[in-house]
Amino acid sequence: MKERLSSSLLITACLLILTACSNENQTVLGNIKGLMNAHIPNQGEFYLDNSNEEKPFCVICQRGRTDSVAVRIDGGTVEDIRNNETLAMLEQTDNELKVRLPTLVDDLSSFNLTCTIVDSEDNEEWEADTTRYLMPVFEDTVTVVKDIAYCDDRLGFYASLPMDDTPTSDYGSYMRAAIDNYKFEGVSPLELTLDLYSLSNDTIKRRPLIILLHGGAFLFGDKAGTLMQHLARHFASRGYVVASVNYRLGCSLLGIPAFERTIYRSVQDALTAGNFLKDRAAEYGIDTDAVFLVGHSAGAVTALTASVMTDDERYSSVTANIIREDLGHLPPPLRVAGTVGLWGAVTDLDLIDEEDNPNFMLLHGTDDDIVPYRNGKPFEAVSNVVEELVGIKMEMSGSAAIYEKMESIGKECYLYSFQGMKHDPHLDENGHFNENIDIVDDITTQYLYKRLDALGPRLEKRITGEYTTRFSLVGEKSKIVGVKWNVRGAVITKYISEKEIECCIFTNAAETKITATCMLENGRIITRYGK
Repeated sequence: MKERLSSSLLITACLLILTACSNENQTVLGNIKGLMNAHIPNQGEFYLDNSNEEKPFCVICQRGRTDSVAVRIDGGTVEDIRNNETLAMLEQTDNELKVRLPTLVDDLSSFNLTCTIVDSEDNEEWEADTTRYLMPVFEDTVTVVKDIAYCDDRLGFYASLPMDDTPTSDYGSYMRAAIDNYKFEGVSPLELTLDLYSLSNDTIKRRPLIILLHGGAFLFGDKAGTLMQHLARHFASRGYVVASVNYRLGCSLLGIPAFERTIYRSVQDALTAGNFLKDRAAEYGIDTDAVFLVGHSAGAVTALTASVMTDDERYSSVTANIIREDLGHLPPPLRVAGTVGLWGAVTDLDLIDEEDNPNFMLLHGTDDDIVPYRNGKPFEAVSNVVEELVGIKMEMSGSAAIYEKMESIGKECYLYSFQGMKHDPHLDENGHFNENIDIVDDITTQYLYKRLDALGPRLEKRITGEYTTRFSLVGEKSKIVGVKWNVRGAVITKYISEKEIECCIFTNAAETKITATCMLENGRIITRYGK
């Protein structure tokens, strides 16, 4: 009916026809709800919104102005509430509503017009927790599936050597023990496993994934270490799916090339674990567009390197020669949405370049003597053990140097420095958590939450006519499952789709704001603003 009647809009300069469907013997506006629009030939547009009977308004677009007026509808007239001037006279025919504009509206500047706030629709609250991913969603409902095999034929020395609650002062003895246990053993096929943490009664079926990588100098450590369990439960309780991953450890003790090969194997394993989980996203309830890496110490070296290394940037030492086998290519990249490095480093800053798209949150003690805060040799605190047993004299670039490199190429990076603190600033002298673990939790939680927000849609605008502007939600990574639009200083004249509207902007509005509140498939509720 609306399409059939729209052809009758262009009549005369003073006779407007708004499409409507009404029956005889009923009031003119009784059957008409929502926004009604008519074109004023050679002059502009007339809008009347009667969706809220207590607060109707009209909009007149004329000669470059778009003015809104709070009105009363009294029988056959529409009147300005402020000064009782008649803005339009209504006349009903069998199937049309005619609007006559008095001659007084020819000079809109003579009116004392006011802006009306327009709510486009009823904005009831969604049944979702807006603090998801910031605060625990459900209490005491984190479940763990242990020892999921993500690869069963990867050659390596070993993939686990639990030595938990390890203070920096004990690193030398642990490294010596690790090397004494394994330096005479060759590589063999290994089964690599991960532990998966998630909420048992979560209603969201597409949740962001965090891949945790433990520390331990690439010689010791395990996915079930105290810090890994703490972080895994912390984030799983907030709605993430968290995978704590074991990767290949050990070294052939043949200098820097051997150390590079050890790092490379860990990067291969981190990417393999991520791809394994992405391939089973439906089974585990994972949002494949929201994958994060969080690494501690050696795990941070792995996480940072996995975020930027491409297959053509592999270390030359990973290829074969007469005494070593070829380690092969890197698995497919994960398109990581964000990486957290807890006192980590990279072997070469040139791995980070303009073509990469990394986003880092770095935490580090300024006096770290295991992994350098800026540039230097790793394991300075136990250099005698390292040089005696391993012979590693290479240099690495820590968090401060990474931050400066990221800043120089215009990539987003954050750095939190623990002033005057050494390696593992979250541990006391006995290897137990101190108050800094709360800082680690809070900073990491806020960072990941911000990155999730960045994965949501953008609100773009495009002028489509003399009086109209189109607002569109575009570029979202997480699927939108619902949108609620609100406008201030404007009126929605057309719903193009759930994610796109067209508005008439009021030139006399004190403020213009277009708000799109979106529910994403991952359970987040985010708001985007436009003007």
